[in-house]
Amino acid sequence: MRKSILSLSAIVAAGLGMAGSVMGDVITEYSSRPSFEAAAGGPLTIEDFTPTFHFPITTGVLNSQTNLPGIGIVPGTIQEGVTYSTPVGTGNFFNIDAGGGYTGGFLDGFNPSDREVTLKFHTSDPNTPRAIRAFGFDIGSLGSTDFDVFISFSSGPMQHFNHAYPGSLTFFGFVSDASDITQVVIGNNGGFFGFDFDNFTFSEVGSGGFSLGVSGQCPGSITVNWSGAQPSSTVALIFANNTGSFVIPFGPCRGTVLGLGSRNIRLVNTFPAGSNGSGSRSGQAGSSACRGYLQMHDIPNCTVSNVAQLP
Repeated sequence: MRKSILSLSAIVAAGLGMAGSVMGDVITEYSSRPSFEAAAGGPLTIEDFTPTFHFPITTGVLNSQTNLPGIGIVPGTIQEGVTYSTPVGTGNFFNIDAGGGYTGGFLDGFNPSDREVTLKFHTSDPNTPRAIRAFGFDIGSLGSTDFDVFISFSSGPMQHFNHAYPGSLTFFGFVSDASDITQVVIGNNGGFFGFDFDNFTFSEVGSGGFSLGVSGQCPGSITVNWSGAQPSSTVALIFANNTGSFVIPFGPCRGTVLGLGSRNIRLVNTFPAGSNGSGSRSGQAGSSACRGYLQMHDIPNCTVSNVAQLP
């Protein structure tokens, strides 16, 4: 068993990923939901926009914290992890609608007919952005000519995808080769509705079950304990002198947003997560590490733990 994992002199020099091992920003499209789910590489959330209609969403913003009790939307109605927004208009410009060939509620907007919706990915806190690997949705019951999907990444240029409007409910899925998708814009062309879709599916927000603990004395012997990682995966331990929103720049978890800042950030080491997703390691920490911060992420799902501070 490795015993010196917290010694700064033993930190892996390769940084936060293997340079050149992943191209990034490579999107594979799927028309089969089961194939998409198999390729997404981690737990998924499906937002079905409730069993019925709620309109209009007068704020132009819909997420897990939206509180519009007059139309039956309160905090928790919408699942955490995505904010759906469109410019504020008049009338029923932004809605959870019903009917039109969809089952239960679905998201739509019109007036004007070229209205688009922007989807930003974040943690359970809408103010903390994150990057995801996969998303998809059902579309195609209300009639249009074609629709556009614009995908933004944590680095690299935006990509544009255009498809004929299917006319009957059809699944469209998009999977990146890394967790680097930060935002999506969806809009129809040539129809009354600026956008309409249902069952928006995306890489799940960590439930908080992946936790990291630190005990011991610094300088001196330190023990890190983790639980709630994906069983039989690999976990990476990362150190930084400050907290923040550092984005992993390359490697298999490229685009993952950490709770660490950039000051002296570095990969400490990687370990087997354990058959039940928990484990511990001990080592010696020098004075330069004291009061610094640690965080873990698991590979390949790229979910992150809480941030823990060294004594």
